Amino acid sequence: MSRKTVSLTEDAYKRLKAKKRENESFSDVVNRLIAGVKLQDFHGLLAEDTAEAVSEAVDSRRSEHATQQKGRLGRLMDQSGDAS
Repeated sequence: MSRKTVSLTEDAYKRLKAKKRENESFSDVVNRLIAGVKLQDFHGLLAEDTAEAVSEAVDSRRSEHATQQKGRLGRLMDQSGDAS
């Protein structure tokens, strides 16, 4: 079985650990907590204009994140060039 590493804040880790039952792995906890949750369960929950505003905010944040990530990568590349 393949494995993935996931980073959590200290608070998130403590909250997840609090949900953990005896003899239960963290994978078991996550699977138990999200069982049955489907994106379609949320359809119609928000008004159309609210959903649009949320979508635009998410798109904007993703764009900002991508720009920041490119900047960090560029600085790392510059620093690695300086080291040689």
